[in-house]
Amino acid sequence: MPTTDKFSDAITNLKRIQSQLVSISNRTDNDRMLELVKLRRALAVQIGTVSNVAESSFLKTATDEEVRQFRTLLSAMRRAIALHQADFPAVKLDQESAAFHFSAKSAREASSMFTQWIDGILARR
Repeated sequence: MPTTDKFSDAITNLKRIQSQLVSISNRTDNDRMLELVKLRRALAVQIGTVSNVAESSFLKTATDEEVRQFRTLLSAMRRAIALHQADFPAVKLDQESAAFHFSAKSAREASSMFTQWIDGILARR
């Protein structure tokens, strides 16, 4: 598999995990906290995979501006997710508040900005 396909696959998997995390917020069953923990771990691993695969493929052919933007958006996404997860561990899932929703929205927006930007770049290649 060419490295560009690996990068696209890594982005697709990242989006899938992010979508699964969003869907958990609509659930009320007892298994959702355990699944949230598993998905948060999977998300951390997948963000690392995206970063590693990008270094060996996408970033090798990217312009200086694309490299800068990739790193900026990836860092913003990582930061927003880390802050959200630190402030709202899985055990607080049932204690949703305005702060929780603002934090979750910030994480989703940072993730969306990153994936939309990547999708635009990949569509042009």
